[in-house]
Amino acid sequence: MLVNTTVSNVSPALTYVPGALWKENTTSEDVDGQAKVYTYHHTNASEGEGRVHFTWFGSGSVWIFGGYRPVLGQYSVRLDGRDALKSPGYKTNDTVVDDAVLFTQSGLAPDVHRLELINTSKDQLRPILGFHRIVVQNDTPNTTDIDTKDSRCQWGPTRTGAKVWMNNGGISL
Repeated sequence: MLVNTTVSNVSPALTYVPGALWKENTTSEDVDGQAKVYTYHHTNASEGEGRVHFTWFGSGSVWIFGGYRPVLGQYSVRLDGRDALKSPGYKTNDTVVDDAVLFTQSGLAPDVHRLELINTSKDQLRPILGFHRIVVQNDTPNTTDIDTKDSRCQWGPTRTGAKVWMNNGGISL
């Protein structure tokens, strides 16, 4: 079974570098009479190259969500130390999407992964990179129940010969 984990832009699992270049914002919109309020972080390339890092253990897929708007300039994504995407950003006449998929990658092997989103824009008219969240999708991990009598359990102290452990059934081990 696949499990999705969402990492919000305010999660302490994220590292913004340099932190001073990233600003947190709140926006709201009315969709079919329903108020929707969300936060996001953005960086302006005219102030420097802002990056956000995320490291996790998993397999499966990863997505980065952010704003696809006319102010979105060039950005890149690195995954596990390799260039995974170099995007030109918003293109004239494209559809504006407030919560767009800026990057996706599937087929990740079980391992520790590092994801990096970088604002590389040099365009003074499109210097902004807005970041909402990261979603990682993993296979449900296999679980193994280990009973107290399992040979993989070791109980101590063993030198004294004393039985100092008790299980829920009241049996000395």
